[in-house]
Amino acid sequence: MKAKTCSILWLIARKIILTALLCLVIFFPALSQWVQTSGPYGGEVNALLSTSGSLFSGTLTGGVFRSSDNGGNWTEINSGLTDKRINSLALNGLSLFAGTTLGGVFLSSNNGSNWTEVNTGLTNKNVRSLAVTGGNIYAGTSGGGMFVSANSGNSWSPINSGMSDTFVSCVAISGSNIFAGTSAGGVFLSVNNGSSWTAVNTGLTNTNILSLAVSGSNIFAGTSGGVFLSADNGNSWAPVSTGLTVQMVWSLAVSGSNVFAGTYGGGVFLSTNNGSNWKAVSTGLTNTDIRSLAVSGGNIFAGTFGGGIFSSNNNGTNWTQANNGQTATTVRSLTVNNGNIFAGTPYEGAFLSNNDGGSWSAVNAGLTAPVSSFAGAGSNMFAGTPGGGVFLSVNDGSSWVPVNNGLTNTNVYSLAVSGANLFAGTAGGGIFLSTNNGSSWSAVNNGLGNLNVYSLTISGNNIFAGTGAEMFYFLRTMEIAGQQ
Repeated sequence: MKAKTCSILWLIARKIILTALLCLVIFFPALSQWVQTSGPYGGEVNALLSTSGSLFSGTLTGGVFRSSDNGGNWTEINSGLTDKRINSLALNGLSLFAGTTLGGVFLSSNNGSNWTEVNTGLTNKNVRSLAVTGGNIYAGTSGGGMFVSANSGNSWSPINSGMSDTFVSCVAISGSNIFAGTSAGGVFLSVNNGSSWTAVNTGLTNTNILSLAVSGSNIFAGTSGGVFLSADNGNSWAPVSTGLTVQMVWSLAVSGSNVFAGTYGGGVFLSTNNGSNWKAVSTGLTNTDIRSLAVSGGNIFAGTFGGGIFSSNNNGTNWTQANNGQTATTVRSLTVNNGNIFAGTPYEGAFLSNNDGGSWSAVNAGLTAPVSSFAGAGSNMFAGTPGGGVFLSVNDGSSWVPVNNGLTNTNVYSLAVSGANLFAGTAGGGIFLSTNNGSSWSAVNNGLGNLNVYSLTISGNNIFAGTGAEMFYFLRTMEIAGQQ
């Protein structure tokens, strides 16, 4: 019987695959080319760079964007950029460099309009940080240590003598001194253009270095345990975290006598006395995971993980979103209901477009978790979330309420509607059914061998479930009543 069941499952899976392929053959010739919608704006911003007249952002998956009006509008500039996972940006004269996750270093000589790969000699292409001093460009990599190029990236040479930790997360220049922050080995200093390195960690009680910044003769190190200050070129360090209520400091930036710290989940903090005291300056920041900071004239910009870019023109007292044109948001789910398009994101919740993607607006009132799936049933809109269960909106997303009575597993990754039946697929809890618009739920897992359900779809009287075991399961909707 078990062998027969497996054969039936295989035939079902094979039929679905063949049907999908047939649909591709039939419909693809009639399709026009893809056109990107105007949003949702935002995304995961790993790097920010301010230059004379331009501001650049490097994103987790969307490549590089450029603004020529202080973040008012952004334009995607990815021609020739074969790896759009940007970790770092640097400028050397008219040469703009981008460090990527797997593609190494890319060079643009025309303000980002076109990019060329420049990786000769770069044996590790996971470039986490870039820095420029004189005619040299330094690249810190994840596992390959430091590399230097003296010819605009045309060739690279490894420079790791004395560097015991080759996972370099950040690089900073102070005069003739080069500082490299590593993931576990603390800070290394070179005074000879990287020919040799010395660990400079006295007083540095946390050696997981996430960010570095220079302010005059002071060096600041952001770690997973707060901020440290060295006033003697790294020979000694002292903790300077009073008032810093969140200790994981992803990013640092200096503007005159002001030092800004971007934290994981705590927003931005400001110190006006070299780190002796910090205060939170996050009013208006709807996303508080700050991955990058940059200063441009009287403006400071914060790149977030999921919320795109925010700007402040009053030293962080207030922030406003500056994402127009920044289309780097990760979208995990899409659905259309009553003429509206809903987009679910892993960090910024739900977005709505009522003009075929021409514009988008956030619709998150009452929505307390990221959105992994949607399902629409008439005037009802359902959102499945990992950790928050199912939410219901009866007003096109203007407000949401949780509907989780009986839903014993709230890690909801998939939703499907069949008539009056609403199904929720969960990670670890299998499938739940509601017959009353989410007011109550019951498990319907009889015969479901894997309870990690990441996709659901309806075909006639059958519901299909895709699980973590890469198997198809199906249940006739007419048999549901007999399972309860």
